[in-house]
Amino acid sequence: MPKQTTSLHVSCDIGGDNSSGCGSSDGMTVYEDGSKHCFACNTSWFPPEMRGQTYQKDESTVLKPIDVPKLEYVDIKSRGISAATCRKYGIGIDPDTKKLWQLHYVNGIPIGAKLKWYGEDGKKRFSWVGDKSAVSMFGLHVSAHRYKLIITEGELDAAAAHEMTGYGAISLPFGAPSAADYVRKALPLIERAETVYVCVDMDETGREANDVIMNLITPGKAHEVVLPQGYKDACEMSADGKGQEFKNALFASQPRIPSGIMSPDDVLQGALDFAYNTEKRVGISFGIPTLDKIFGGFRPAELSGWVADTGVGKSTVCRQLMFNLAQQGHQVLYVPLEDVPEVSALQLAALKLGRTVLTSEGVTEDDREQLTQAIRWVTQHVTFLNHIGTLEVDTLTSTIEYAVRASGIKVVVLDHITALAEGSTESATSLADKAVAHLRVVVREHMLHGMIVSHIRKPSNVPKSGKVRPTLAGIKHASSIPQACNFVVGMYPPPESRDVLELFVLKGARSFQSETSETSVFLEYDRQTTHLSEPTHVDIDAYTVTPEEHYDKDVDGLDWGQREDFGEESVREEGVGDDTVSIEQF
Repeated sequence: MPKQTTSLHVSCDIGGDNSSGCGSSDGMTVYEDGSKHCFACNTSWFPPEMRGQTYQKDESTVLKPIDVPKLEYVDIKSRGISAATCRKYGIGIDPDTKKLWQLHYVNGIPIGAKLKWYGEDGKKRFSWVGDKSAVSMFGLHVSAHRYKLIITEGELDAAAAHEMTGYGAISLPFGAPSAADYVRKALPLIERAETVYVCVDMDETGREANDVIMNLITPGKAHEVVLPQGYKDACEMSADGKGQEFKNALFASQPRIPSGIMSPDDVLQGALDFAYNTEKRVGISFGIPTLDKIFGGFRPAELSGWVADTGVGKSTVCRQLMFNLAQQGHQVLYVPLEDVPEVSALQLAALKLGRTVLTSEGVTEDDREQLTQAIRWVTQHVTFLNHIGTLEVDTLTSTIEYAVRASGIKVVVLDHITALAEGSTESATSLADKAVAHLRVVVREHMLHGMIVSHIRKPSNVPKSGKVRPTLAGIKHASSIPQACNFVVGMYPPPESRDVLELFVLKGARSFQSETSETSVFLEYDRQTTHLSEPTHVDIDAYTVTPEEHYDKDVDGLDWGQREDFGEESVREEGVGDDTVSIEQF
């Protein structure tokens, strides 16, 4: 059990010469077991029967007071520390051995001491007396209830810091390497202070200890002290009479702001920069006017989700948007996780030429030169990631960062994240979510736009040929897409249409005020030019989709009014090669 007191704040009768008391009228505490401790003169007294016995601090820790010789408390002029401060901290000279004792107290009991003296060769010597396992921070017995607390590296540094400021000051019991263990041990008492000044040595070891201590104490409470050039610690400043300069260093210290917390000035400058810098605020055009009005284009530092059923035309949309970006002179990184890069390059070249030149019979002699020039144009604007086998998320992100530095990439197209997730032995959902999280960091750091394409889950009673209208709840594996992406686009071919694709809002853009009341746009595929574009006139009524028509008309048995999500047990895995809709074949 903790030590119980019987009298608090009584006059000292144990300190001073001949145990006549140190003169304090209220600095001594008398404990239930008859022992006494004066916090003014830092003197303890134990009844004869207790001397040499163990003392029960609590149920798990036994404290054993050490035998302390009669110490002399004198000025340490070489360090600028007065005798009064030495007495308070328990730093005294044994007149017989000339050794400097630096007492470590726990609950008013001297349980250990660091001894320092000079050998015959003039070199410093150190030793320890007592149980090291019970030791806490040096000086806590006089500093634990201070509003301002200084943490130093050595015992004399703590005494010097207190001498110069009057603040509570404590130190690491065994130097910088002991920082983590002993600061953590004393943290409940340290956290009582309103402000904690971390003032360890200015050398390399001290800076490492500084980082450890700053990370342990509540953010905003701990201030990182940097001493004036030429001074390593508090003792050196005290020795030179630089008390005011030491205080100035404390006052100039700043709390370390945790990573991610923005200062008011950072917020102000960032907001004004976003408002005035059109490159950060205005997106790159999709090349589709109505889509630009709905979503605001490919804006930097954002992700967008593009979701659809198998065979609807996701890759066709990707290629058209990449072509539109290239036409505007922008650089794109294309990560085709199912398509072959060479085939994608040919399809982009066809968009440049406005016609397909690759037939079942090959390329004619007349088309060879034009095709070569078109492919060269594609490669000037589109960087391809040739993916073979499992693609690790870290590999993907490092590749994107390399492409940004090498080619000035503005938009990354990941087509599609479902293939990335299913190509690993890890959980597909966790891997997809990890990829989305990593991409979000990359696009923000490098001011890119990340276009993430994803499949949707299909109910077990829908035939492979049936097309399901996407919902946020139905996105396959990557459940984080609705949260991480700034906007999400659904893609669906209207019933009884062959070359028309509807792109509609699944999630509106957070940072863009839509310039139209429209929530969808219909794109028409031109089989001759291979382009997907917004027609000048669309018969909207012809493509209006009712709730009962969210799937192909030959599919029966789905109650879409009741369904919000598909359970994994009801999901049919989508295979490769389901592209039965004509638009995807190009």
